[in-house]
Amino acid sequence: MSHLPSGPERRRLGLDARISRRDFVNGVLVGTAATALSASSSNLAGTLADGEDTFTGYGGVGDYARANGNTWPVVQAAHRLRDG
Repeated sequence: MSHLPSGPERRRLGLDARISRRDFVNGVLVGTAATALSASSSNLAGTLADGEDTFTGYGGVGDYARANGNTWPVVQAAHRLRDG
């Protein structure tokens, strides 16, 4: 039994639309990047546990006041990815 909608709702949601090659490749790239980042997240957990630096990124404004940006271990990991 399929849980996908049918008829007008299917068309409204765009489930009948064709996907372009560019959209497919972009989706694969996003999935690959997410996999690569999750694989390197175990390295980040080790650096977070060290407790050397308490930098939690720049705080947000308004509704995002408690949302912080990149933490120092994330910045370091990004630089390691950039530098190879």
